[in-house]
Amino acid sequence: MTMQEITFWGLLLASSFVGMLIFGIILELSTRHSLFFTMMKLTKYFINFATVLVIPLALFFPESKPLLWNLSLYAVFILMCIRPLHDLFPRLRLIRLISLRKNLGIFSATIVVVFGVQHYIGLGLAAFLTEYFSLAAWHDLFFGRIGELTGAILLLTSNKLSIRLLKRNWKRVQRLSYVYFFSGAWYVFSSFHKLFGLVSIVIVAQLTLFAFIKKNTAVRFTHTVTRSFVSLGIILLLVFSSVGALKIDKALRVRTSLEKQLLQEKALVDEEQATVDSLQQETKQLREQTTATREGKL
Repeated sequence: MTMQEITFWGLLLASSFVGMLIFGIILELSTRHSLFFTMMKLTKYFINFATVLVIPLALFFPESKPLLWNLSLYAVFILMCIRPLHDLFPRLRLIRLISLRKNLGIFSATIVVVFGVQHYIGLGLAAFLTEYFSLAAWHDLFFGRIGELTGAILLLTSNKLSIRLLKRNWKRVQRLSYVYFFSGAWYVFSSFHKLFGLVSIVIVAQLTLFAFIKKNTAVRFTHTVTRSFVSLGIILLLVFSSVGALKIDKALRVRTSLEKQLLQEKALVDEEQATVDSLQQETKQLREQTTATREGKL
């Protein structure tokens, strides 16, 4: 799939979503349902529709893999921000968005699991056992493996049957979403050098920390000035963290550039060595031919 085709499908999905919103507005005017309720319902349908498209895109359009990986990270990032933002700023009434977390989580985990299963099926059973259970593979792709495992667990338990079977333990299992997010975001940053992976970790960690402090301490952010200072502190932390992330990303890019340069130099050395070996082989053949010619004359 080329970038133009990906853009086409993206615009098609966006236009379909806009059409669904228009339909929802008409439905709201005719049935007197709340507009927010209708939009939330349509958003869930849209996310579910996008989830269904993951499998055909992964199977028939492998070029869409980077796009789907990015969408997976964006979805779980939004998911992780909803709850702490509601705890910090209850007047925003973000509690109404919590119902979207399940749909966003299923969408994100589906992408990870589908690509993981596709990769391991392509390897074959023997290669899968060798790669997946080898210490070297886990050492190199530790956070990626953790993201796959936690994503599969969260995907398998995102249903009513799991809620009935696990009961109180279901919420404990769902806390793996933190492990899933942080491991996946770090893997995206460390392996693909995407700055958003690190920035998303910083943002979610800070929001979660502030929300935890607010809920579990005697501090009450009731005064407007206090809330303003808290908001300013969050903004400053995000700015400084983003600057630090930019520096880290720059260092990683320099390192990657040096590694590529070393690989290119090694390739040139190998090519020169191959040329020398070829010349030596030709010289040897010429000597053998000369010797054979002399012996024939004698």
